[in-house]
Amino acid sequence: MVGLLTTIEIAVRRVSMHETPEGLLDAQAEAVGLPLWEVEIPWPCPNDAYEAAMGEVMNRARKECIAQVAFGNLFLAHIREYRGAQIRDTGLELVFPLFFSLQWSCAYDSRYPHAAQR
Repeated sequence: MVGLLTTIEIAVRRVSMHETPEGLLDAQAEAVGLPLWEVEIPWPCPNDAYEAAMGEVMNRARKECIAQVAFGNLFLAHIREYRGAQIRDTGLELVFPLFFSLQWSCAYDSRYPHAAQR
């Protein structure tokens, strides 16, 4: 692994979707000793803005001779398909190391049954 990549909402400086504060994200990257690539996006973020921002970072990855991009999605098949469509023509290999793996059962929380839908 060469680094971590995440989207940050510009206005609040938090990870989009999970609302993790940027300071905590920085501490996590430092703790694992990996560089952090932050992709800044607005909120709300239309798909075209998200796709443009991710396209730029995928181009950067290719220029830096990175061959694979891994996503931490656990069980949302439609997100996996969307990411696959985004990455398909970049020359990068898309990897989902946690997708429906044994870790999936550890991450599942019965309070959120919708999370298990495929």
